Amino acid sequence: MLGLFSIVHFLPSFVGAIGILRRIPWARWILWIEAGMLALAMPVGTVLAGLSLWALITTRQDTVDGGMAAFEAFAQRAVRPLVLALTAMFILGMIVGAGCLFRDVIDPPREQVLTPRPGGVPDPMPERP
Repeated sequence: MLGLFSIVHFLPSFVGAIGILRRIPWARWILWIEAGMLALAMPVGTVLAGLSLWALITTRQDTVDGGMAAFEAFAQRAVRPLVLALTAMFILGMIVGAGCLFRDVIDPPREQVLTPRPGGVPDPMPERP
């Protein structure tokens, strides 16, 4: 079941990467959409989304269509906030993942055992002057 999920989820990335290598214009759309979906799969997905976005931004070519090229020009200007957002999502994913991994390691609180009071009457307190 997990293998089927992996194939269905990562197949668009593979097809988009092959399309980028062959310079097919629609492959960039696939990778932009896939990068957005991968960013939600913390923590490994954020790293893969960052790699996809890095490949998309560094291989951008200006075309006459204006649609995709204009969007990618905007994305190239927004690289720093995008990288910071992906880094924050990665760190959050690592924190949540570590919490899920170690939730059973912390010992539950045990029943308290109270020590008995010492017998006898305590000494009276000295009076104040």
